[in-house]
Amino acid sequence: MIISMHIPKTAGHTFNSFLEKIYKDKIYYHYNDVKCDDSSVEVIHGHFTANTYDIKGAKYITWVRHPVYRYLSIFGHYVDKFKYDYKYTVKSLYRFMDEMDFDNSMSAYFCGKKDKFDFIGVVDSYYSSMEKLSKALGIPLHRVESRNINLNKEYRRFVLDNINKVFDKVKKRNIIDFEMYEEIRRSNV
Repeated sequence: MIISMHIPKTAGHTFNSFLEKIYKDKIYYHYNDVKCDDSSVEVIHGHFTANTYDIKGAKYITWVRHPVYRYLSIFGHYVDKFKYDYKYTVKSLYRFMDEMDFDNSMSAYFCGKKDKFDFIGVVDSYYSSMEKLSKALGIPLHRVESRNINLNKEYRRFVLDNINKVFDKVKKRNIIDFEMYEEIRRSNV
């Protein structure tokens, strides 16, 4: 059994494509509040916290992403998908930061139980992390195309033009995520 905690905006859809190639119809998608109770399932994948499942013998895996780029990706997702009254401007990003509660949200998914995980991949070094995961679980490595990438040119231009302006402020507001990410990144080298 694999428990795959998909922290939002950490390549979960891309990773899901990998899981589907191996486990096909034996995956339970936990993207609601209904826990899996099907014993024939081999993988549980979705948005849930480390406290949600406690299954003896299961392999717990997840992915993390650089907190500043993850935060900007969340912002882009809200601008493009949810049509909130936000625009691709620094002022709008700062308003988003004040109005929405995403500060340190990546580390919050762990609920202080990072040691519960058998594998924590780093999105920023996705393929080398995938090689480690493949070896750790004894499963074949399949290359999959990246999915759910924001291709909006306005978003990409916003990030390129403003990353230096907003980096320190976003990092400061997400310092717990940043410190956790750096620790995980260093241990994945």
